[in-house]
Amino acid sequence: MFDNSDSETGVEYKTNKESLVEDQIVFGALMGLDVIIVLQLMTLNHLDKPLSVALYCFVVAIPLLAMYVLSILTTMKYEYDVWVWYHLAAILAGGFASLVGVGALFLHFSWVAGGLFALLSVLGLGAYLHYDGQLKKLNKLRNSQRGQ
Repeated sequence: MFDNSDSETGVEYKTNKESLVEDQIVFGALMGLDVIIVLQLMTLNHLDKPLSVALYCFVVAIPLLAMYVLSILTTMKYEYDVWVWYHLAAILAGGFASLVGVGALFLHFSWVAGGLFALLSVLGLGAYLHYDGQLKKLNKLRNSQRGQ
């Protein structure tokens, strides 16, 4: 990675197509799930508060995730990629809005189910962050040992 002298493009790097394919699958599937849920919500005559929250969450998530998936499709055509802040914003805001929307959907059915979903989502995120940290430590250790 290096800083590009052109302030319009930011940081350039070689396109990692394998990683992009994974992102395309994950975020495309998440967007698809959101669309399916919205289509189901459209058949209802009345939305209670949890369903209204879910709908607004999906209204936020779908365009953000769509922009990111379209950006991936565009990036796949090129050898070099560029980091832009709005990709990260779309991933974080779109993913979070989608997660909250699904949580609100569970909340509609049962406060217990909604609470469990929220609790286990937070625990899952914590476990992931712990695991990621362990892998970073291990790889840093092994790479430093290899360098000696």
